[in-house]
Amino acid sequence: MVAVGKFAVGAAAMGSYAALGDSARAMIALGDSEAVGTIFEKAGELTEIEIMRVKQTLDQITPAYLGWAKWIFKLFL
Repeated sequence: MVAVGKFAVGAAAMGSYAALGDSARAMIALGDSEAVGTIFEKAGELTEIEIMRVKQTLDQITPAYLGWAKWIFKLFL
């Protein structure tokens, strides 16, 4: 499944702010096999410290009007 948007979750995910999937591209990219991010990128499992860092970074870069989407994205972490 391909996902595209401000926040994207899918096998191939491309997001403006954050993406999570097998292959992820975004400011914050979290991929199983490939991740290309401009602020944070990680391929593979996240540690607890990395999860906290991602959440803090999301809080800093996400506009207020997308707070609901940020909240949903954090559920996947």
